[in-house]
Amino acid sequence: MKIILDEVIRLVQSRGGITTWWDSLIPSLAEQVDFEITRPRKFLKYAPAFIKCDVFFSSYYRINLFPGCKNVLVVHDVLREKYIPGLRSALWAFYMRLCVRFANKVVFISESTKRSFVDYYGAPPCDSMVIHHGFHFTELKTCRNKKFDFIFIGKRDHYKNFCGGLRCIANSSLAIVGSGLSQKEKQTLDEFGVSWQCFGFVDEDHLVSLLRESRYLYWPSLDEGFGMPLIEAISNGCLPICLDNDVNREILGEHMLVLESWRKDSDDVEVEDAYDSVQKRFGHGAMVKKYVELLKD
Repeated sequence: MKIILDEVIRLVQSRGGITTWWDSLIPSLAEQVDFEITRPRKFLKYAPAFIKCDVFFSSYYRINLFPGCKNVLVVHDVLREKYIPGLRSALWAFYMRLCVRFANKVVFISESTKRSFVDYYGAPPCDSMVIHHGFHFTELKTCRNKKFDFIFIGKRDHYKNFCGGLRCIANSSLAIVGSGLSQKEKQTLDEFGVSWQCFGFVDEDHLVSLLRESRYLYWPSLDEGFGMPLIEAISNGCLPICLDNDVNREILGEHMLVLESWRKDSDDVEVEDAYDSVQKRFGHGAMVKKYVELLKD
């Protein structure tokens, strides 16, 4: 059986949640499954492949039209369709429908993503399943001397709602990891008395250090496909403060602290309990096992 893994994600993003997932999955798959890796030319990143193989597993929304090939399509989120109106989103939705039409198995990265997909596109015509992202957990580590009350990580697109939740963390200190701030963002931070420091894009060791030096992860996002920073934060002794939505409930469960009421409820949640919960449910080994079984099946 010839299995091809498609690394088109390298042409879409250099860093981000999907790249992190792919980078952690590939070495573990290689220990149990024989496969070849392909990557299209940059200007063909959304063009279908035509490669002779039995199974084609793409990192980012690409299918193989070779007769008899089985396509595995991973749906990472439905955010573009839900939150970015206009022609580009309409074209993306058309492209997604084509991908699903040729898929033999659709994998959703969370139950929340699956529900959003079905609400927008309807149920996929082929078999589907949910495989949560998995993480390499190490011993829970934190530090006693916290430099920041909060830390924010990643993009600040519209659905990330960066400014929308600042009133809930007024008069606190905030570390920001990601691109530089706009003038409007700076003004809003000042308006709510938030003292901030932007570190730009940092490497993994620096990010871990900042997480351990922060009390809470500021996570006001309206929606996510999965939300890796939630688990990364907990693994480093930093509790997420977030909106009460489907995907956050799915990941955090009873340990969720909601932006509107976190000051009142924060004493009721221990980071050790949250760590034990996510470690049991989102281990790397469980994720790899499911993908191995899927590919062999």
